[in-house]
Amino acid sequence: MNSIWEEEVLAIEKAHLGLKSVDVLFLGSSSIVYWETLKNDFKAYTVVKAGFGGSRIQDSIDYFDRLVKPYDPKLLIMFSGTNDINGDNDSAPAEYVLEKVEAFYKLLKENCPQTKFYYISITPTPSRFHVLTEVLKANRLIKHLSKEKGFTFIDLQHDFLDEGKPKPELFIEDNLHLNDLGYKKWVLVIKPIVDHAMRAHCL
Repeated sequence: MNSIWEEEVLAIEKAHLGLKSVDVLFLGSSSIVYWETLKNDFKAYTVVKAGFGGSRIQDSIDYFDRLVKPYDPKLLIMFSGTNDINGDNDSAPAEYVLEKVEAFYKLLKENCPQTKFYYISITPTPSRFHVLTEVLKANRLIKHLSKEKGFTFIDLQHDFLDEGKPKPELFIEDNLHLNDLGYKKWVLVIKPIVDHAMRAHCL
C-alpha cells in the first residue's frame, strides 16, 4: 500500500463521515478529484466522491476497505488507468491495466455483491498522445472484459477524438485534465446511465 495517499484518503473519509449504503460512489484519479460539479450533477442521489489525484488502479484496490466497503454503494463508477498508462518510464501495458480492472471487479463482487460496477474508458489526451495506441488497446480489452463479466464499460473515448487525435478544446492548459466542456461530455453520457440504473434499482 502506498502511504503517499494517506492524507487524501483521510480527507475523503472525513468528508463522507457517517454515510452508509450510498447511491453512487465515484472512485479513481484526478479527473474525479477535479470534477467540481460532480455532486451537483448527481444531486438527486447520495454520492461519495472518492478521487485521489495521481492514483492507479492498484491504489483503489489497496484502499478498498476504506474507500468502498464502508459505503456499500448501489453503483460504483471508476475512472482509473490513465496513470498506469502514463507514457513515462514506468508506463504499464494495456494487458496489465486489464488485469488490475479484473482484480478490482473481483474484490468488489466478493465484498459488495449487489453493487453495480461501471468503468469509464481511459481518456485519450494530447499530453499522452504518444501512448494513444496503448490507451485504445486497454479500452478495447476492458470493454471485452465487461461483456464477459457483466459490468458496464462507459465508452467515452470517441467523444475525445477527432480524426484519431485528442481534441485539445476539451482539456485545460496541461493537455491532460478535462476542462468544463470535457466534464459536460462526461455528464451527458454518465448521468442517463446513472438515472436508468437507479430507476431500475427502485423497481
